[in-house]
Amino acid sequence: MTNTMSTNTTWLTFDCFIFKQGIKGPEVAVFAIDAYSLQNMATVSRIAEEKKGYQRIINPRKLGAIRRYVEIPEAVLPTGIVLATGDTPGFVRINSRKPIGDTGQIWAAKLQVKQSPQYKPFLVIDGQHRLFGITSSKLAPYPVPVTLLLGASKLVQMAHFEIINNKATRIPAAHLNELRGMMFNMSSDDEEKLNSLLLQLGVTSLNSSALVSELNGPKYIFEGILDFPSNPAGFVSSNTLRQLVDRSRESGFLKYLADEDNDHLEAYNSLWLGISRKFSQRWTYETNLFQEFASGKIKKGKVKSEQKLLHSGSLFVLGDITDRELASSSFRKKWLDEPKAISDLVQKEVFSKIPSGVWEDNNLQVDNTGKGRKALREFLESQMV
Repeated sequence: MTNTMSTNTTWLTFDCFIFKQGIKGPEVAVFAIDAYSLQNMATVSRIAEEKKGYQRIINPRKLGAIRRYVEIPEAVLPTGIVLATGDTPGFVRINSRKPIGDTGQIWAAKLQVKQSPQYKPFLVIDGQHRLFGITSSKLAPYPVPVTLLLGASKLVQMAHFEIINNKATRIPAAHLNELRGMMFNMSSDDEEKLNSLLLQLGVTSLNSSALVSELNGPKYIFEGILDFPSNPAGFVSSNTLRQLVDRSRESGFLKYLADEDNDHLEAYNSLWLGISRKFSQRWTYETNLFQEFASGKIKKGKVKSEQKLLHSGSLFVLGDITDRELASSSFRKKWLDEPKAISDLVQKEVFSKIPSGVWEDNNLQVDNTGKGRKALREFLESQMV
């Protein structure tokens, strides 16, 4: 059956299927809706609210991962968002019910939802990160499948929430690889695309792309300024950072950390946090320029002409110098047991002798070429001695 949505002055109407599984369980409606429309009709029952809810607080990292995932052209999210109808009656109704088959438990129907600026008639049981991740992206419209519990009690809602969130088991990597080998003749390009999709959602360990994506998230040093599609202020090269992470894991300080997930993320964030603090005036100046561009106050050319510290050439040289220093035996013993110390080491020891205002020199040229990187490296290292 083709899913259609029609509107009048007060109601939205959806084609849907309705089914009933248990004798005493609620009926369930299945339909599709644009995520942006659903956001306007759905709320979340949260643990932190005065009325005892069951949903966890939004995790910014999960939300950011979903946002970046759906912006990948090959990405799909076919799993339904699970909702329940709210406590206030009269906002959701079923019309034109027609039986399908002879079970007496499946119907085609029309689901109608009353529009109201004061009340949202749906409660999200599962899928809050998918919903709000999608609607924080640059994609519109974005249809999503929905499973709606009709008239379910709070007890039933909580039971479904616990079933959904407590029964998932991570599939071992060896099993996934065996399935891939049995079912698909995958090219190296297909393998890379599949891994990229899985890594964005945290299914496997963080590779360099996923780690850099995390650095762009809330509370991390490159928050909102890396060149991802959803970032209007994305002037900082994520590709340069990916190169640096790969080099570090192969021959730099990250190879001394066994955990390739959170430990690597926190250690690498700490490295750049130290650089941002050492050159805080210039870092703040340039990130402010990014925000001014994002809000339409200045042109792109103005930002590009002023980029020095957060220029791709500088990022590569600073990241490489810092990585080599931290990997050395003299520095390694200072941070290996406590990676959070990296920030202070970078700020107060690695670059301690370089003047904080070095990036304000009008004669300092930054060029992201082999020759330009070499010149900048020699200039910085001459001041570190």
